[in-house]
Amino acid sequence: MGCIYCPPFGENLCHGNSPYDINAAKTLIKLAKQNRFQTVRFTGGEPLLFPEILQELLDECDNEFQRLVLNTNGTLLHKYFELLEKYKNNFILKISFDSIVPTEFNDLTKTSDFNTVFENINTALAMGFQVEINSVLVNQ
Repeated sequence: MGCIYCPPFGENLCHGNSPYDINAAKTLIKLAKQNRFQTVRFTGGEPLLFPEILQELLDECDNEFQRLVLNTNGTLLHKYFELLEKYKNNFILKISFDSIVPTEFNDLTKTSDFNTVFENINTALAMGFQVEINSVLVNQ
């Protein structure tokens, strides 16, 4: 998505040869375990763009955290519910949903994904996932 509230020049984006440094992420998870953190949040762009990496990191968590949070824009969830279902007991889907008005949502995100995200939220709830909605207030 090209949401209007995201940094226009990629100010918070990292550039490199690979999408994520999986070894660094695993080291952070190990440190979180050692220090008895209760929550681990997966974010940074759209984690579901790299489902194999996300699954490897979720497996690395090994049910040692009270809460795992996946921040997602919700557009790809329908493709990965099966992958995510085994984690759902202590798992929260934090889905960006910036308007309940389809035209406003599509204008804010520069997509036509309102219906997909809305359906994915409803499917997640029906499947028993804990869902939190993330919304950015904008003056528009």
